[in-house]
Amino acid sequence: MIYLQNKKGFSLIEVLFAFVILALTLIPLTKILHSSIPVASQSHRETVALYLAQGKLEEFKVPFEDEPPTQFFITSFDAYPGYSCTVQIERESDFLQRIVVTVKYEDAGKEKSVTLSGLNAKK
Repeated sequence: MIYLQNKKGFSLIEVLFAFVILALTLIPLTKILHSSIPVASQSHRETVALYLAQGKLEEFKVPFEDEPPTQFFITSFDAYPGYSCTVQIERESDFLQRIVVTVKYEDAGKEKSVTLSGLNAKK
């Protein structure tokens, strides 16, 4: 029988052992990644709601003249279905009005909302 004096490569046991170690380390990592997907999705929806609220707040921040003391608007976003917006404008004083923007959206079957407010000066 001829035996190889120069052993190059890995035996079958060594390869199997390497695969077992690899599998034991990858399984927990995939569980962590799998559990982070809903959190990332939730964060994305909340960030979109914040940007929409900020944009709507800036849209209504224009110098006002003599407007009614309280106004209420309900709008939606064509580019972002599932998001709706309410804007409430209240007179704080003769020279200031408060703008309150609330963006509502659905997340995991529950309705959530983001509210931003700001002050606006008279013209």
